Amino acid sequence: MRTTLTTEPRSRKVGRRALAMLAGVRDSTLKFYSEQGLLPFVQAEPGLARRYDVDRAIARLREIEDLRALGLSIEQVKARLQ
Repeated sequence: MRTTLTTEPRSRKVGRRALAMLAGVRDSTLKFYSEQGLLPFVQAEPGLARRYDVDRAIARLREIEDLRALGLSIEQVKARLQ
């Protein structure tokens, strides 16, 4: 039996600390953004730690950092990203 390979890339999911290392930001920064609803997470099963899609989370972090660098408050960033 032949299996079909998909050409769609598989997303990597990691915990907050691993994402902080990959993104080059502090863990507390990710925690804050997550608590503010700015950084969406993926949770595979109830009761497990929050997991983040690496590519999507890093792209969102860059958006947040760019907006903050322009002088936007957290509330303004929230409004802009929704």
